[in-house]
Formats: sequence, structure tokens, C-alpha cells
Amino acid sequence: MILLPLEIPLATVGHAIDLARANKCIVILDPAPAQSYSEQILQGLYLLTPNESEAETLTGIKVDSVGTAQTAAKFLLRMGVLNVALTMNSPGVLLASSVGWEMIPATAVQSIDKRQPEIALTAHWQVR
Repeated sequence: MILLPLEIPLATVGHAIDLARANKCIVILDPAPAQSYSEQILQGLYLLTPNESEAETLTGIKVDSVGTAQTAAKFLLRMGVLNVALTMNSPGVLLASSVGWEMIPATAVQSIDKRQPEIALTAHWQVR
């Protein structure tokens, strides 16, 4: 399994995904920072973990409710992503795949480090 952020050059991300596919390795992509890129990168990704603004950049759909999150997730699934975990502030995380979707409510916690909560969440899913 490989976890990739977009904080490295896009060409490097594409090459890593190609190598992972060739070796039948699961790929999780954290599309931060938000940017546009080729649909080919999304094809067959096991998991894409955008937040609201990243989902909007990828789909053109303003994500401001659970309904618009579902619409954006469906769009990403049609682009070839196998699973989407769209993180939203107070509602929580929308998990979506070809078999359906589920909203996991946010849990109130006292945050010690507010810099990268999505990375912690993605890492948690990776080791489960």
C-alpha cells in the first residue's frame, strides 16, 4: 500500500502510481494541496481523500452540504476512483463507493495539533 500526497511534484506522483499499478499495489491519494490534474491519475485509485475545497477543484462542484458531497463523490467514482472519503468540517466524512455511501459523523475532540488532521485520518485508515 502506498499513500501519496500532492505535496511532491505531480510527475513524481504519476510515476509512483504507475509503478504501484504495475506491482498491484493499493494506492491512496491525498489530493492536497488542491490542484487540477489528469483523470488518468484517478483511474483505479483505491482511495481518494479530498476535503471540500479539494473535491470542488477536482469536480467543479461546490461542496457545502452532504447532498453536494454525494454528488461530488459520485463524479469522482465515475472518473475511475474506487472509493472516496470526502472530509467535511462539522458533518464528518462521507465514504462512497460503487455499492453506496455512508456518512460518518464528526466527533468532538480537543485538538492538540491542528496542522494536518486529514493526514492523521488517512494514516488511521491505512493501518486498519
